[in-house]
Amino acid sequence: MNHSLVKNYALLLLVMVIWGSNVIIFKVLVQYVPVASMMAIRNLIAAIVLMLFVTRGMEFFRLTRKEWFYTIFAALTGIAAHHLLLAKGLLTSTASSSAVILALSPTATAVFSYLILKVMLSKIQMLGVLVSFMSVFLLITNTSAQIGGAGIGLIYVLLSMLLQSLSYIYIRKATYTMEPKQLTAIMLFIGSIGLFIYSLLTEPNGMKELFLNTSTNIWLLLIFSAVASSAIGQMLYNSSIQKIGANKTAIFSNLIPFFSLIFSVIFLREIITLYQITLFVFVIIGVLLCVGFNEPKVENRISN
Repeated sequence: MNHSLVKNYALLLLVMVIWGSNVIIFKVLVQYVPVASMMAIRNLIAAIVLMLFVTRGMEFFRLTRKEWFYTIFAALTGIAAHHLLLAKGLLTSTASSSAVILALSPTATAVFSYLILKVMLSKIQMLGVLVSFMSVFLLITNTSAQIGGAGIGLIYVLLSMLLQSLSYIYIRKATYTMEPKQLTAIMLFIGSIGLFIYSLLTEPNGMKELFLNTSTNIWLLLIFSAVASSAIGQMLYNSSIQKIGANKTAIFSNLIPFFSLIFSVIFLREIITLYQITLFVFVIIGVLLCVGFNEPKVENRISN
């Protein structure tokens, strides 16, 4: 394993830690601030910070129609819709249960590779898809039966994960011809605009409440989440997709729920049940069965 690959894996691991903690930060933020308004400002901050990185010693290139399509689609699904649905889901669901669902992301990416890129899945991979999705289905139905509204929250989280996984395919397509930093900055700007429009329609006083009634500690959490997770984290992740591929990078996403589970116990004092742990293990088994076999085929199909 060469030095650059080791460095890339180490940076990916750091991103997973940051993103794992970000679920916990979201869980705290949504209790105090309007969801859509908060997400719009958060992504705008991230876009501005990232733009400072991009404009230093780097030229912005004019995008083709195809690149604009990939970028806008990935921004609306992987940034705007993903963050909005995740935040809405965390309003009523626990961070630990949400983490189990987010672990499904690599499997969902493989399924979208099949649906969009026509990459065939083997019987083992289809078994992995079945095991992963069935585990998440059991989690949602069990939670809904026990806690009621929490089940709806987990459905929001599931939808947010699916949309983010879908965006990974188009990010990979875009990074064949685009610089990842430029792609990420544009995605964040487009995502923040989409969220801002949505907030005006659904939270008319959201921005006013955010700026006038939010404490300093909440603002610090929001800024850390914007800079560390959305700006730097998304930039490093998109760069990794370009270097080692969408599916191989997505395997690291398994660590996000792992860190989220740990942080939910440490910081939120949530109790993780044996049922949750069991389903989490089955999700990971399904992911390993599904993702581990189709990376070369996905890469070839995208490049063509």
